[in-house]
Amino acid sequence: MLAAVAAMIGATGAPALAVDDSFYTTSATPSNCPDDDDPAGYVYFVDYGEGDLSNPAKNDDYVSIRDTCADGDGVAAYAWHKGVKHGPKYNGRGFDEFMVWDPFGNVLPGERVGIQICSQNGTYGTPYDCGSVIYRTSSDG
Repeated sequence: MLAAVAAMIGATGAPALAVDDSFYTTSATPSNCPDDDDPAGYVYFVDYGEGDLSNPAKNDDYVSIRDTCADGDGVAAYAWHKGVKHGPKYNGRGFDEFMVWDPFGNVLPGERVGIQICSQNGTYGTPYDCGSVIYRTSSDG
């Protein structure tokens, strides 16, 4: 059996090594946050392993949105995939709470993704103190 597995690896080449393409960005720091050194929120593009059980799609490419300002407002995230803008997805769960959002399904090698986060007062409020849009190209999907 071991010889058969070794022969199959030799015939197909070495298994590909997974690359963690995860990255994050933050909002600007609003003047009404109790800690004036921290941003109001973080948005993470997550790419690893089997994914997160809280992600209903069960793939390893998704966005996590975190509110880090105890100011009564939430945060809204935006995502770009292959040039298409998704969002906003509002996290109004409260200070230091995360939520998972899967706006684009499984990202393939070479595809470009972008993320951005803003403060926002309510689901339909106007975004403010937005951070920069950060883009990355996926290495392994």
